[in-house]
Amino acid sequence: MCALSLEKKSEIIKSYQTALENAKMAILTTYSGSSVQQFDMVRSELREQGAKVFVVKNTLLKRAVEGTHFEKFSDELDGPLALVASDEDMVGPSKVMDKCFTDEVFKFEFKAAIGEDSEELLAVADIQALAKLPSREVLLGRLAGSLVSPIRGVMGVLQALPRNLVYALSQISKKSE
Repeated sequence: MCALSLEKKSEIIKSYQTALENAKMAILTTYSGSSVQQFDMVRSELREQGAKVFVVKNTLLKRAVEGTHFEKFSDELDGPLALVASDEDMVGPSKVMDKCFTDEVFKFEFKAAIGEDSEELLAVADIQALAKLPSREVLLGRLAGSLVSPIRGVMGVLQALPRNLVYALSQISKKSE
């Protein structure tokens, strides 16, 4: 395998930095033992969730995270690793990666994760907890339903008043006949 030029290395470092710059969460995972097809399938699922996946060069990633809150990854950089960076959502990629960590077919192993506001590395249990959350769309739908529910109740009461009046008047007219 030929060595990378200095220019190519700086491009790779810049791509890592760009991916991590706006990331809401980043996950480091091993992928050894997974086939190319399995890795590509996971990569496409993560892409659908708005995440980017990199097969990383450890020394270049170590340079890319220097001086950032992702620097905590430095101690975990050994062996063949993939970096998952999501700048849209934390839940979607967590669901995909949780499936990979628990499914014996994929052979992915959790190394480390950091959220945009976290001071410490996240544990695999944190990823599993995020994976159990409903998607953003479901949560927004539930919020909208909660906001509309009281309005529907008021509308029902307001509609019941004229309806009851009409009903009472029709009963009075029936009695007078």
